[in-house]
Amino acid sequence: MKFLRDRRDLAKKIADANVELTKWIQENEPEAQKLLIEELKAETRADFSPDAVAQAWKRIQFTSEVSRDLIAKSVQDGKDAGFLKGSTDTSKLIETP
Repeated sequence: MKFLRDRRDLAKKIADANVELTKWIQENEPEAQKLLIEELKAETRADFSPDAVAQAWKRIQFTSEVSRDLIAKSVQDGKDAGFLKGSTDTSKLIETP
């Protein structure tokens, strides 16, 4: 919260860049997949099949929106699995810059 309070202008630029990049990914799937394969190879030294990436791509929803319900469910799943203890207020985790 301190970062958002003190650097709201920078937080807004980051959020805007995320929206712009997400839109580009949605509109340029073949090029985005190619860049992903190149980045994965650079990081892992492994070859990834373009067909495998294309199949996985179909199951990914690229969005710049953050679901409050999904965050709350993830926290609850963490509690259920024993990773998180106590109460967790998720209402302050998301704020629009």
